[in-house]
Amino acid sequence: MKLSTALSSLLLICVIPTASMAQALRFDGGPVAGINASQVQGDDYTGFNKLGLSGGAFIDIRNPEHYWGIRLEMHYAEKGSRRGGDPELGTTTIELRMNYIDIPVLLDVNLGDYQVGFGPYFGRTIKAEKWQRVSDTSSSLEEDLNTWDIGGQAYAKAPIGESAFFQARISGSALSLKKDGPALGSTPFGPRVRNVTLHFGIGWSLRGTP
Repeated sequence: MKLSTALSSLLLICVIPTASMAQALRFDGGPVAGINASQVQGDDYTGFNKLGLSGGAFIDIRNPEHYWGIRLEMHYAEKGSRRGGDPELGTTTIELRMNYIDIPVLLDVNLGDYQVGFGPYFGRTIKAEKWQRVSDTSSSLEEDLNTWDIGGQAYAKAPIGESAFFQARISGSALSLKKDGPALGSTPFGPRVRNVTLHFGIGWSLRGTP
């Protein structure tokens, strides 16, 4: 058998199943946006008091004959923590402002018209600072933080129309955000510093409901 004939046969063997799989899969995508309520586990600022914006896009890949699929996302996410000030105690409002580009890779499952899913996410730090209201000044935390935030998240999604949907999720760091050292921006921290974020948002499916 000639080499060209063998290569042609191998190409057909690879292409035909791939084409068949592509026809069987359902592709969808669209924009998503919402609000984050976050805290940093390991500091002394308790509660999900830090509000921030989140927005980006998703791609959904699934087989309509089955109940599961893969959801890929990329979005901007404002995280961090916040401690409110108390004039009687002489304290001022302090915020840890940490912004990321997050890339979740999620396995989701259809439950009728609803979806639930879980999987890892990979976050790239684009800004990290500590802000104080009393002086309205910020100091960078980027030298104290690791560049990447790797963790997991789980979410639930419900339709609110033919193409729009509501989603809620919780995410948390698996690894410590802090580089070696006892403090982060002059703020005492425990040995493990992690993001914990609640997200509530809406999205728009370009394909609409199946």
